[in-house]
Amino acid sequence: MTILILYTELMPYNVVVIKELVKKGCCVHVVLYDTNKKTPYFPPLLDGVTYYKRSVFLNSDHLFRLIKKIEPDLIWTAGWVDPLYNKVAGMARKKFSLPVVAGSDTQWRGGRQWFNVLTSGVCQQQWFSHLFVAGEWQVRYARKLGFHPDHILMHNLSADVALFSQVDISCRGIEYPKGCFMSVGFHRRKDWFIY
Repeated sequence: MTILILYTELMPYNVVVIKELVKKGCCVHVVLYDTNKKTPYFPPLLDGVTYYKRSVFLNSDHLFRLIKKIEPDLIWTAGWVDPLYNKVAGMARKKFSLPVVAGSDTQWRGGRQWFNVLTSGVCQQQWFSHLFVAGEWQVRYARKLGFHPDHILMHNLSADVALFSQVDISCRGIEYPKGCFMSVGFHRRKDWFIY
């Protein structure tokens, strides 16, 4: 299976997923931002993975030529933040009837999201066949955008479990002050909850 990923900036938790895809025999192609990055992280070179710089693709026809060349079985995007990715996703769905999956970790809040709801028939529903959401709160938004439950995939968040398993907790009493604890959670923002 060949997968094309149209992404903004990959992080280590994304790389873990890509490594698993390669282990399962997938050939992965990734277009990612190389300019105006918010972090200095660049993903490692991996067997079975080909990277492309987003800045090289000047227009949708140029990026669409890559799709025709690699003939992906599936396209996975990082949501609908990039107009070029959106246009090409719509072109791929129309021309090749490919499944195009968009990630979404945004919860329904109303407000400006109503614009997306009103335009989703000519935008999100034309660009993407499926939404890959973080959880139940994001399902509500996906449903408002008009996606059928069968086209909403759950649990798009990932973690590098191997990294956590490398920590030797047997020395915690020596190296960590008494009374301290570690909490893994999310910073409170409009679209996240603290757990």
